[in-house]
Amino acid sequence: MDDVLECSMDSHRHIPEHAAETASKPAENFRHLDVLTMLSFIVGGFFGIGSLCHRIRERFHQTFVLGYGETATPFTSIVERYNGRQGMPDPANSKSWGEFDKIAFMRKENKISPEEYAKQRGEIARNFRKEINTVLRKDYHIPTENALKDWTLGTVKRWKLLGNTSRVEVGLGFASLAAVTVGAISMLRHNKRTLDGIEDMLERRESETRSR
Repeated sequence: MDDVLECSMDSHRHIPEHAAETASKPAENFRHLDVLTMLSFIVGGFFGIGSLCHRIRERFHQTFVLGYGETATPFTSIVERYNGRQGMPDPANSKSWGEFDKIAFMRKENKISPEEYAKQRGEIARNFRKEINTVLRKDYHIPTENALKDWTLGTVKRWKLLGNTSRVEVGLGFASLAAVTVGAISMLRHNKRTLDGIEDMLERRESETRSR
């Protein structure tokens, strides 16, 4: 009888190694989950800021450069040379065509192949951006030659040059991003506290099991 009790106590006292490893896995998984959540938050914030910067630049191009196609801007002569005059181009009046119109009509009449159309249109687009960037750099001191400065300092300068309405709209977008960010941080902290509590509970149970 004593031998049976001693064996029973020994079976409780010595826990198999694989059982201890299984008990510790949930805590390790929680740690990994916490790291993944933090990384996801950082990556999401990075793309959110990038999206906001892109929106500022796009709105600047539409309003300050193109004038929504309704008003003249300091870039109107460049825009008309490449995009043609406002409205749909008249096929019978080549004087109203821009560089993009000319290449489009050439493709429509099968004078060039689709591959050549894509190639030439890409070259025209690059030349168009180059001329616009030259004016931005010389007249408005926007560092268009350096990509990093253009997307940081250049984006801020573009935002300052926007009208009040456009700045308010972009500001609302920034406020929305900030609200989502604050909410994500709060949720992350809450989840971390919850996971830490579960991890502590599992560690206590594991410690109690080993002490038996």
